[in-house]
Amino acid sequence: MSFARSINSEIKIIFTTAYREYAVDGFDLQAVDYLLKPISFERLLRAVNTFSNFHFSQDEQEFSRKNEVFHDFMFVRADRKMIRINFGDICYIESLSDYLKIHTGT
Repeated sequence: MSFARSINSEIKIIFTTAYREYAVDGFDLQAVDYLLKPISFERLLRAVNTFSNFHFSQDEQEFSRKNEVFHDFMFVRADRKMIRINFGDICYIESLSDYLKIHTGT
């Protein structure tokens, strides 16, 4: 929270935390969303979409749609290497202290 208070208020934040008691403070700081762990992919997607809808004007959205490249994968660093993970392979994402565990079908 102290970091969020110290940055420019125009920078938008999505809090991801296990601490329910700070939610009111988060929204007082104009947070886009406050996600409690464990966070489902659908809940994270909704928060990101909320930010996108807030952040981009209609003209920017139209420009973005025309020039956007859609990817159905992401890269994550694990065991000192980059690993490609297809979104369709993700069953769920688990929060474990200060890291994530991504569960796939394989």
